[in-house]
Amino acid sequence: MFNKYLKPKSAILSGSLSLTGYLMRRIVNPFIFIFTSIVLISYWFAARELTPMLWEKIPFALPFIAVWLVPVLFWFGDQAELKPWTHTFQWFAYLSMGWLNFVFFALLPLTFITFILSLTKQNDWAQKLAALTPEATFGFSVLALVIGFWRARRGPSTRIVPIQLETLPPELNGFKIVQISDLHIGPTIHKPYVDHVVDKTNALDPDLIVLTGDLVDGTLKSLKYHAAPLGRLKAKYGVYLILGNHDYYSGADAWTEEFRSLGMTVLLNSHDIIRVRGKDFMLAGVLDPAVTGFSKTLKPDPSLARGPTETSKDMFRILLAHNPKLAPEAAHAGFHLQISGHTHAGQFIPWTWIIKMVHKPHYAGLSEEGAMVVYVSAGTGSWGPPLRFGTSPELTLLELQTQKVLMS
Repeated sequence: MFNKYLKPKSAILSGSLSLTGYLMRRIVNPFIFIFTSIVLISYWFAARELTPMLWEKIPFALPFIAVWLVPVLFWFGDQAELKPWTHTFQWFAYLSMGWLNFVFFALLPLTFITFILSLTKQNDWAQKLAALTPEATFGFSVLALVIGFWRARRGPSTRIVPIQLETLPPELNGFKIVQISDLHIGPTIHKPYVDHVVDKTNALDPDLIVLTGDLVDGTLKSLKYHAAPLGRLKAKYGVYLILGNHDYYSGADAWTEEFRSLGMTVLLNSHDIIRVRGKDFMLAGVLDPAVTGFSKTLKPDPSLARGPTETSKDMFRILLAHNPKLAPEAAHAGFHLQISGHTHAGQFIPWTWIIKMVHKPHYAGLSEEGAMVVYVSAGTGSWGPPLRFGTSPELTLLELQTQKVLMS
């Protein structure tokens, strides 16, 4: 369905192109060219402010080079053909990405304050702050990196979320849904982490398990072993799954079949009717907007996922949508509850604030879209840098309740 639209695998990883030729071809890619320019300017600025000695500038360049190589070597390649050493390099590169994020988070405001002090002729204070800037920047960035790494690698905490809905049938009062979202099995999320998530999920004894996309970051060949524990997920009324944008990047057709073989029902602009205590409700799932990059005909469609309105007009209706930006369409299609992910709640500062602005009001936690309630998970894993700073990974237990409380 999707694979014919995927880009061809990288030639360097298959051995048909020299490293020099591969890098040159990547650099002329518009995205890579812009990214390269940003990395060079960032290094020039940071090295000027933080490393006055030449011998300091050379090792300081290594994390910048590692960050630059991530999209150049990996984002357009076939992860199944990567050599073992590349996994070690990816760890270094993603940690470098996170560390440099914290470096600039500290450096930019300190540099700005120093500049203002200089403009206002407070030169003594400006010189003192300039002298302290390297130590303060490196100290904060290393501390933030350590804390962020620990918070990400300890695994998700269980977040219990009562959702009170006046449209909920009495038969569904107390119905328990566990949501796993944005697990991102890949370079830094492997089988032990997935086993831990599965064990915690099953221990909650849920009525229903939903996985709301971005489960994998790599091909089936490279990650089949690490994703296998998902087959142990158990719930009374089943395990349901939708695809996120990263699942499309990773080979949607192959992964869809694999997820089905693991006992999960994959909803692709479709729905299932579930009967609980003699009462039917609808669980639907939509494609992610990323599908339009791989298909000329497919797109997310909550109305299509619901189907004919006459057949479900008296049912309680839940929609699984990876991207919370689909909420207006979902509300228009008549859903009562949308369960989403995608945002990671920003994962770490300053992206926590940026994501809040971009996705407001549906960036994390509970919100409303008209008469519909929306819940957005902060994510069960992490993407890119294995860091959480200002957020925590979560395993979400949604408890449906019939009484509605107005949210501020």
